[in-house]
Amino acid sequence: MKTPADAQALRAEFDRRAQAAAAEAKVYERLRDTVADIPRLGQLWDELVANPVDFAIVLPSDPTPRPPSATADPPMPPEQRPDTGTILALMGQAPQRLWSAEDVRVALGAASRRSVRQVLRDMAGQGLLEEIQRKARHVLFRIPSATRPPT
Repeated sequence: MKTPADAQALRAEFDRRAQAAAAEAKVYERLRDTVADIPRLGQLWDELVANPVDFAIVLPSDPTPRPPSATADPPMPPEQRPDTGTILALMGQAPQRLWSAEDVRVALGAASRRSVRQVLRDMAGQGLLEEIQRKARHVLFRIPSATRPPT
């Protein structure tokens, strides 16, 4: 038996709506499960606040005895200033990109953002980089357009 085209279109529309309703029901199920977890998470938080973790119990201890001077924090190595040539080579890989001090610090693996920022400002003062002010305190750097290779 052949069904009219309108009946097939209605059947397809109802199937589509049923699938959409099933997907929406899954979303509400997940929301309900999340809401059900809130009291349990609150209880866990309260327990953590009442009884903080003692890391001496959790972490394995080192049984080797240490002299008293070894328990103090080791001295910090002096800040190493990033090399200007290394920074220019890094920025030369993407000359059109704007670089923040944090981007350069991460790419070079430098320890101090302050030292990287100072080197970038010195390079901008020497004309090796352009300094671009974005927003109030956000400063970005790039290779000046005159020295950038054509793209």
